[in-house]
Amino acid sequence: MLTCGTSIFYCFAMTILPVSASLTLLFQFTWIGLVIQILFSKRPPRLYELAAVAIILFGTVFASGCYKTGIAGYSLVGFACACLAALCCALFITLSDKVRISCSSAQRGLIVSTGSLVLSLVACPSIFASGALVNGLAPYAAVTGVFGLVN
Repeated sequence: MLTCGTSIFYCFAMTILPVSASLTLLFQFTWIGLVIQILFSKRPPRLYELAAVAIILFGTVFASGCYKTGIAGYSLVGFACACLAALCCALFITLSDKVRISCSSAQRGLIVSTGSLVLSLVACPSIFASGALVNGLAPYAAVTGVFGLVN
């Protein structure tokens, strides 16, 4: 669910926001993951962790260009979707380390990819109704799926 959620929220954010802003917001998974780990471990953040978060947030302001335009020029829905993509990504990374199953990493990747496929088809059923998959999207989807599985 989290892998698919990351993709759906990120792709939707890219349709609303500039791609650079969407990507910059997606990379907020780094400090979000740190916050999640601190919450799981129930310990106070270390000084170097706080410094890392500050550097990431400072860099985000400059990388996204919002220091020039402010965030008022961005869609709130697009901003929320990009942040939800980052949250899903951070949760996926954090929980992947916590969940233990007795299978190989190839089998685990196949399970995750199949689950993502099923959820994406449930969340976006129009991909079949529009004929986009049959009319040229299938090869790109297959290549993306293979790289997602290998990753």
